Amino acid sequence: MMKMNSAGVLLAGAFLAISGLWAQAADWKAGLARVDITPKGPIWQFGYADRRRPSRGVMHPLWAKALAIADTDGRRVVIVTTDLPGWPAALADAVCKRAGERTGLKRAQIVLNASHTHCGQLLEGLLTPGYRALVPPGEMKIVEAYTQELEERIVELIAACADLRPARLAYTEDTCDLGANRRKIRYNEDGAPWYAGVAINPDGPFDDIVPVLRVSDEEDKPLALLFGYACHNTTFWPIDQLNGDYAGFAQIALEKKYPGVQAMFMMGCGGDANPKERAGDYNIHVGKQTGDRLAASVERALAKPLHPLRPGPISAVLDRVELPFARPVTKEQLEAKRGQGNKFEQARTEYLLEWTAKHGEPPKGYPAPVQVVRLGEDLLLVALPGEPSAGYALRLRKEFPNRRLWIAGYCNDLFGYLCTERQLVEGGLEAGASQVYWGWPSRWADGVEDRIIGLVKTLIARCEAP
Repeated sequence: MMKMNSAGVLLAGAFLAISGLWAQAADWKAGLARVDITPKGPIWQFGYADRRRPSRGVMHPLWAKALAIADTDGRRVVIVTTDLPGWPAALADAVCKRAGERTGLKRAQIVLNASHTHCGQLLEGLLTPGYRALVPPGEMKIVEAYTQELEERIVELIAACADLRPARLAYTEDTCDLGANRRKIRYNEDGAPWYAGVAINPDGPFDDIVPVLRVSDEEDKPLALLFGYACHNTTFWPIDQLNGDYAGFAQIALEKKYPGVQAMFMMGCGGDANPKERAGDYNIHVGKQTGDRLAASVERALAKPLHPLRPGPISAVLDRVELPFARPVTKEQLEAKRGQGNKFEQARTEYLLEWTAKHGEPPKGYPAPVQVVRLGEDLLLVALPGEPSAGYALRLRKEFPNRRLWIAGYCNDLFGYLCTERQLVEGGLEAGASQVYWGWPSRWADGVEDRIIGLVKTLIARCEAP
């Protein structure tokens, strides 16, 4: 790999010629890049409301990594994975606009994924009302400055993928049991479910699949491993050392196992899942061991017969679906509530009044981005926004039993939990209790799951149209 600039972008080309059971010539092109995004000094961290101070050290570096793939006609997509809590909408839009101006990529051709580490740096625009109630103004200025710097680094990262060389792609998968559903549910005498708290629920919905995309060179030597899992990166709680949690340790383990390989973690639909083992302050061993377990699943997947991605067109589409709130509020109601409630409720009221001043009225819903990428004849990447629950992945696989789907979450915009209809009935954290911290007036209205699934179906049809 070669150092590209002072921001720390490292570039590598994925190059190969196809032989054997694959085509006699290269059917894909690919390029790789990575950039160190570790903050230079103390910064407030995302997650865990009981934190009272900024970070005090770095357990291991945080990275943003990019994989660019092109088909034989030059159609491209760039997948960006990051050791970040999430992508605020304004940051994602700014990055993709500027990267597009430099590279010619359209918005739908850039996938932005975050690992959702709760030991990562806070970004401007994430949980704005919640953190206004927690973070001193001086510390928030550090967060704002870092967010601007991060934008520059990600734009450079995407531009660094321009050196595309002949490439070879193959898909495989395994499973991993490091996580489990975290919603504790009870049932009334009439059988109606209700939310009883946050706890490991081994009988709850959970997506245990570990998808792996292998990029190799002309000698079939792997140059990149894109892998995923659907579980919160919350092995450490709380801890004031910056790190990527189990996903960060899994990438480190794989890059040690396969020298020269760029390991890239893509978060799945883990909004309602937690690691089974969790550690308190400075117990690095639990996080590392959990990451090693995920890395071992990737290694098992690679030991199986791989499924080469047959040549075919790359197509990428992105659209937005309105997610309505169950109980919208009026400007008059907000003004009457000013100064009432706890500090989080007061912060939400002020946030919604600012929204009203900017947009003319309080929000009635949220425009959530949904993205689908087709990689030839064999793989569809579904990139869902927010914190989607496992039910989305499980349902989509049932809806498309004859398609190979890679279903990612935490893509392009983190605006809150993306709960299922089942969870709206059960209630609890994901179904509405968390909305106050995001600044929304109420839980989502019934029907949001069908809205998301419906748009996914439409986008898949568009991707597969002649």
